[in-house]
Amino acid sequence: MEKLNIIFKNARITKGYSLRKLADLTGINYQQINRFENGKDKLSKDNLIKIQKALEIDLDQINLVNDKINELFHLFYQDLYYESIDLKAYEEQLKRTTNEFTEDNQKKYVMEYIIFVMKEEYEDCQALERFIDALVFENKDIEAIYLDYKGSRLFMQDEHEKAIEAFQSALQISDNKQIKSMIFFHSSFVYKDLNNYDLANKYISNAKDIFYENSNYSRLLSCDIIIASIYYRNRNFEAAVLKYFSCVKTAEMLNKDKKDIALIYRNLSWIMIRLNSYKKSLYYLEKSKQLDTNNELMKLYYIWNYYKLKDYKTALKIADEQNMVNKEYAMILKLFIELIVLEENRPTLKIINHAIKVYEYAVKSNDVDLILFYIDIVIDLLERKGDYGRMSAYQSKKINLLENINMLHNSTN
Repeated sequence: MEKLNIIFKNARITKGYSLRKLADLTGINYQQINRFENGKDKLSKDNLIKIQKALEIDLDQINLVNDKINELFHLFYQDLYYESIDLKAYEEQLKRTTNEFTEDNQKKYVMEYIIFVMKEEYEDCQALERFIDALVFENKDIEAIYLDYKGSRLFMQDEHEKAIEAFQSALQISDNKQIKSMIFFHSSFVYKDLNNYDLANKYISNAKDIFYENSNYSRLLSCDIIIASIYYRNRNFEAAVLKYFSCVKTAEMLNKDKKDIALIYRNLSWIMIRLNSYKKSLYYLEKSKQLDTNNELMKLYYIWNYYKLKDYKTALKIADEQNMVNKEYAMILKLFIELIVLEENRPTLKIINHAIKVYEYAVKSNDVDLILFYIDIVIDLLERKGDYGRMSAYQSKKINLLENINMLHNSTN
């Protein structure tokens, strides 16, 4: 059981009471309560009873409920760790037991928070963060798990530096190898996104070692998918293709969700696009389509492949059927339609400016290979327009990007 001072402090915060409010309710000096909550002073038995009554705390009930929440949290985290979690089932279980669990139980809040992160409900995440951050964690492993998923939330909202701070804090306070492996795993995403492939590889390697020890084959597959994506972002396409082939076999062996396997085939399709192998790209898209029929990115790949094969009729037919929900994809679709209609003719300034806008949007993604894809479109349009001055400027940007990739590639070999 947690120390009384922590139980009482968290209960006070949960009820929204200030120190002065609790002092008014109990007749105890607020400074004395503050010292007690921070473990710097003790209270008499009478004063403890006064606070207990004011906060409506039943210590016997807390003990009983904590046993239940501890068991639930253990099952929750193991399911999370082995990627076998049913979020909806846990949500329903938490709702059913809301009245039973004490309002100051940190594990309950951390479970709710992780569910919000995984469902990408960021407003709910941030609202709960403000509350959890004010609590005192007696159990450092639970705090590390919370910080791990807080880092994941920050990463998903492009707050990379803050995400790294959260991950580093989590690593410092827990020695649990399972927890550390998850922090290593999530950290690799941030460093990959920042094109720091040395650190991305270091963290994914650390995660793999522990996942292997725990026979966590699902997470090992996820690690290999990240490694493959690092290869292709480094333009080491051959290594990426081989790794993705291996991932497909592993995913099928593990009976992974069809959409997960479809994603791997889409990644293979993208690599074929980058290698100008458009028929091969279409082959992998067909594989992906059999598993996930309505993916918007897949449809953009179809359009681009047919455009590059000069099958403008098919490309335009697919494009006209689309109503993209994703705003970024809608912007790309509009550009693709303009390019299809243009065919091989001289582009207008409007089309060039639209291509530059999409390129600038790609720059924000920090994905160097994606940036190169769109800069090539801009360079091609400027050359066809005869605007050699601006074309030269974009060629210089491309050379700088390729030089940076070569530096990164050499550092990871």
